[in-house]
Amino acid sequence: MIHTSVNNNSIKLIRTLGIPSIIENEYNEDYDANMMHLARLNKVHLLYALHTNNIDHILQSKHDITIHAILEVSNILNANKINYALFKTIKPFPYIP
Repeated sequence: MIHTSVNNNSIKLIRTLGIPSIIENEYNEDYDANMMHLARLNKVHLLYALHTNNIDHILQSKHDITIHAILEVSNILNANKINYALFKTIKPFPYIP
């Protein structure tokens, strides 16, 4: 019974967030602590917080620190003419061409 509930919540989370080019977000959900917990387990809690307009100061701060660190590393690598690729740095990517 619990397994079915988890599956239903996972499907609800996917439909809330959507998948670019595959599933449009179908729900305009209010914040739900249980769904945020599931989103955190799946490392998409920032996207869930953005979709529910419930991004807190700590989450936003962590995101900003991560973006700043990526920019610093990129600037150092570019300044030294080092070819590089960043992947799986920030989840989820809003769009992948």
